[in-house]
Amino acid sequence: MGITLCCRKSEKSYDLGYTGFMLLRKKIANLCNEEFGQHYDTITNAPWSEPDRDMFFHEFDKMTMQLIAEKKISCKIVDFCLQPDTDGCIHYGACKLIYKHVKDYDDNVRYYTQ
Repeated sequence: MGITLCCRKSEKSYDLGYTGFMLLRKKIANLCNEEFGQHYDTITNAPWSEPDRDMFFHEFDKMTMQLIAEKKISCKIVDFCLQPDTDGCIHYGACKLIYKHVKDYDDNVRYYTQ
């Protein structure tokens, strides 16, 4: 199973595995704002048990909102990073903003398959 990122306008799509998609979102988070990238990277440390999980995400969301309020990260980028792996959707403005931050970046990591 995997994830397909698709653009309705260009009809282009990329297939990724769940790990590839996670790595892609982490890279985008970091490229858009290093502080947010470090914060977003902690999301994989969320505990599985309640109430620790609720507490973790309460603090995670609080810090995310602080970074947005301080204009260190756009809510459009946060929206992309926190999309569910299935049936997620972002608007053109978010795609355009992400592209602005990633267009000149090349880390030779293959996030998709052809």
